[in-house]
Amino acid sequence: MKPIALKNPAKILALSLIIFFWGNCTAAVCRASSLDENIGRLSHIATSLHPENYAVIDAKGDTVSVSGKFTSDTVKSVSISGTQVSSDKFASEGEGRFSAELKGNPLENGYYDLYINFKSNVYMRYILGYDDAGWFIPDNGLCKANAEVLENVRQSEPIAAAYYISPTGDKDEIKATMDKIQTIAEQVCSGVEDDYEKAYLINRWIADNIYYDHDAAETEVTIETVALCNVLENHRTTCAGFANLFCALLEIEGIRSVNLKGAAASGEITYDNLTTGRENHEFTAFWYEKENRWAYADSCWSGVGNYRNGKYSDSITYDKYFDITGEAFSLDHRADKAEERHYTKALAAVEALEDTQILQTSETSEENVPQEENTQQTEETSVIDNGAVSDTNTASSAALATEKVSPSDISFDTPKEKGSLVPYIIIGIAGVIAVGAGIVLAVRFKKNNKQ
Repeated sequence: MKPIALKNPAKILALSLIIFFWGNCTAAVCRASSLDENIGRLSHIATSLHPENYAVIDAKGDTVSVSGKFTSDTVKSVSISGTQVSSDKFASEGEGRFSAELKGNPLENGYYDLYINFKSNVYMRYILGYDDAGWFIPDNGLCKANAEVLENVRQSEPIAAAYYISPTGDKDEIKATMDKIQTIAEQVCSGVEDDYEKAYLINRWIADNIYYDHDAAETEVTIETVALCNVLENHRTTCAGFANLFCALLEIEGIRSVNLKGAAASGEITYDNLTTGRENHEFTAFWYEKENRWAYADSCWSGVGNYRNGKYSDSITYDKYFDITGEAFSLDHRADKAEERHYTKALAAVEALEDTQILQTSETSEENVPQEENTQQTEETSVIDNGAVSDTNTASSAALATEKVSPSDISFDTPKEKGSLVPYIIIGIAGVIAVGAGIVLAVRFKKNNKQ
């Protein structure tokens, strides 16, 4: 059972320190690092398309202006790291609206952090660049590349989704887990008609109730770590588990979504190598039918509740990573592939596979009469049966590979076909002949040298 989050001021202060260090560990920038000559530049971006939680950033010359609206929290200040700001005009304009104007020149050209700071002690960080022409928002080209990935969504077989729900593909566990997901979706989305609002509420529910499993991330992430039955039971997982749960809940509500595999600015991946760094993250996008567009969402990065050393810490949820715009998203996320998994079809896929195996077993039993001339047919049918089981294992193995987990984490029984010994005998004889010929030639060579 998930521990109850504590809300007293001391806990909030402690959480702010955790968030500060966590944010620095996942920073997408290197302060005052050298600028990439191939990087593009933007002067204007919106951070989100959510009408109640967004900021607009304008950067030009020696001035950076930020304005917007946040109803889920209150903005208290805006700042740029490592600079001397000559004027800082900040205004809170009511109903969550704010504006700020910052002027200043850093000591050297490079990348800097823009912070939007909230009263809850949460902050949102965005990267800025500064060169001889002044402030700008860097463009690494990932906005276009990420959009192209969403134009080529891969359809996953439902049997593979079964193993994202139950690590063993057990149909009873799949049914029980999907029933839980159905109940959660009904409770979270009760009375809500708009798909966008449903997706927003689901994202916040996950960020409020699921913790990031540092113990697994720092030791070994297995299919059990991200399987939905365990995510709901333990209230913890890693990024792929967050993505699986978000998409499964949306699918229950009839909203199309995809798991996105790629990279995010965290640890060894920074803004500088985000376009080429190794895959290290999984996140999501959902289709908003009303506006005919994809919307990015990362429920894993929407909350900073942690599970570490066997203990849960409190969770704070914020809205930076829900419906984040392509330009802002590309500052710390890269999508390599999009996969639409069919969680609601997984149970039927497992049942269909079982029916196929039962049918094949029945046919084998009818043909397996105790006569010597039918022995070969029985052996061949046995290989077919093993092949059917192997197909199930292949689906599970595919699910595992998607999590970037070593196949050695799960062992599968692989059917071994009986082969003839004749080729090996021939090879052995040939080897003996070759060795004998070599000895004869060596003896003759030695005799000739003596003569």
